[in-house]
Amino acid sequence: MTLYPNAKRTNTPLMIAAVRDITTTRLLLERGAKVDACNARGETALFMAKDREFASALIRHGADVNARDDADKTPLKKHAQSLDFVRFLFGQ
Repeated sequence: MTLYPNAKRTNTPLMIAAVRDITTTRLLLERGAKVDACNARGETALFMAKDREFASALIRHGADVNARDDADKTPLKKHAQSLDFVRFLFGQ
C-alpha cells in the first residue's frame, strides 16, 4: 500500500513527523509512506529532518540525499548550518 502518492500541495504526515517524533516517523516508514513525496516547494521529508536520527531513518527507507527542491537546493544545502548533520549526510 502506498500512502500519500499525491502530496504535492501540502506537507505529508511523514514530513510533519520528521520534524517532531521519531517513533511516528518510523511507523509511517514501516507502513509504506512515500519517503520522497514532495510538497508544494519540492521538498521531501529529508529536507525537514530534525536531526541525524530522523535523516538516518529516512535514508534507510530510500530517501534521495541528492533530491532538489524548487529552489534547486539539496537536503545538504538546507542543513548546511549544522556541521554534524552535514558530516552525517556526506557519510551516506
